[in-house]
Amino acid sequence: MDTHFDDDPFFTTLLQSRGGGCNSTPTQHSNIVVQATPNDEDNLLVSAWLNNCIDAIRGTDQKSTQMWERITTFYHEYKKPHIANRSKGSLMNRWSTIQKWTNKFWCNFTMEHYWCPLRHQPKWQQHISTLGKKRKSPKKDRETTKEEHRNAELKADLERSAAFELKKKKFETKMMLLDLSGLNAMQQEYFGHIQLKFF
Repeated sequence: MDTHFDDDPFFTTLLQSRGGGCNSTPTQHSNIVVQATPNDEDNLLVSAWLNNCIDAIRGTDQKSTQMWERITTFYHEYKKPHIANRSKGSLMNRWSTIQKWTNKFWCNFTMEHYWCPLRHQPKWQQHISTLGKKRKSPKKDRETTKEEHRNAELKADLERSAAFELKKKKFETKMMLLDLSGLNAMQQEYFGHIQLKFF
């Protein structure tokens, strides 16, 4: 990864971060620290999202399509050769999965001192595996509905953007194919000026 963002207080990288288990905490508010995982691809995607969304200057008031274009550009600019190329849609899909699982940690967790000794015990693991089979609570149903609503809005934004681009291309094509010979001088000048914009 290039180091031209090293002095930028808003630049965040998870690929070079190291976590220290249950008791690790970030040393600065602008650096996100997580435990190293073998999935550099997901860490790069999270870094791309953080660097394009949480910055108060660059991340404010941007449209979803602009944001995901920047995230995709960031991802491809900083990916290492062993990390796969991903389309914008693929990155958005993977992000929704990451977001779904990380949303479980929104609430304040005050029982960490109990969880640390329990988490690797076989009996505890068996108990956790049975929880997924139980019926969802209404709270989780609401969270799922909120996430589905956000995903639907994101999809609608993408569809509106694609429809606009298609209309724009059709208009440009129509203008380029327009025969100006049957028009009066003022119309020829006007439409000729429009055609020049597309060269």
